[in-house]
Amino acid sequence: MTNRLLFVYVLALAACRASAPQVSRYIPPEPRPVPTAERIAVLIAQLRDLRGEFTQPDYVYSLITDYRPIAEIASADKAAIPLLVDCLRDRRKAHITYSGERVAVGMICSHTLLETEYVKRHLQFSCFPPDWHGMVTPTLDQGVLDSAWADWRAWLKEHPLDKTPVSQSPNKRCN
Repeated sequence: MTNRLLFVYVLALAACRASAPQVSRYIPPEPRPVPTAERIAVLIAQLRDLRGEFTQPDYVYSLITDYRPIAEIASADKAAIPLLVDCLRDRRKAHITYSGERVAVGMICSHTLLETEYVKRHLQFSCFPPDWHGMVTPTLDQGVLDSAWADWRAWLKEHPLDKTPVSQSPNKRCN
């Protein structure tokens, strides 16, 4: 009998909570200034000291780390891209691992490129050519990062970041 009463009590409590109005308290983040080129360079230098791991569950990779420096660099968007592209050739070993081995700093810069709005938009609208190798999944192979660097350099030469539209495709969202 006491178990039934307890069950009825818990059920009634759950029903009351479900019917109570839910109050949402969204607190918008404080706007932050876009980092300067000097600040971006400092943050890129600090990427080597991040600790974490690239994982690849279900064929989708992710990076588990303190994301604040990556997010701050990515927030600079087009201002950060040339510095991140140059960083792709940074062979120094970071403290972030993939398959138990330390990756090059260039791999973290490649991941940070994916976090910029410019790259997200260009991927969303298929602005990059299908045979383009500028985007790199986690790798320990510096040759792959060197190839990404070369493709990025060619892309930026043909599509300067300060010009619009950056793509010659009919898709005007690629700017």
